[in-house]
Amino acid sequence: MKKIEGDCVLSRHEENIALAQSVYDCGFASDWTRMETLLCDEFEIVEPAGLPFGGAYYGKDALKRVFGSVFDALQPSDVRFKSMTANECQVVSLLDLVFGSDEGEFIMPVAELFEIEGGKVKRMLPFFYDTAILDRFLADRANA
Repeated sequence: MKKIEGDCVLSRHEENIALAQSVYDCGFASDWTRMETLLCDEFEIVEPAGLPFGGAYYGKDALKRVFGSVFDALQPSDVRFKSMTANECQVVSLLDLVFGSDEGEFIMPVAELFEIEGGKVKRMLPFFYDTAILDRFLADRANA
């Protein structure tokens, strides 16, 4: 299926990437009303169990609930988006969470899998490169 946007015809892959980008845009703008239009009713996000905000969150307000928890716990100085790739029903987004430290920048690579169904996001799975290193960094920062 192709969608016409302006004078361009978007492939399903491009539509899925645009959807994932819209999820990020809504989150960073705190546009939770629009965010809910992008998510399936049975939306789920599963954060790594070893992190302070770890666990599964369900429903159209799940990203609103988890977004605050993640940023309150991590407090990154920057989020650097690297790339997105997609197929017919998934998007993978690569990004770096950047933290300031006494030794310079601490960077945690993250991959986020978006599962798409019916033109909406059904599930998100963030994968942190190394949750143990991130936990140590957060503990050291709290004790500084």
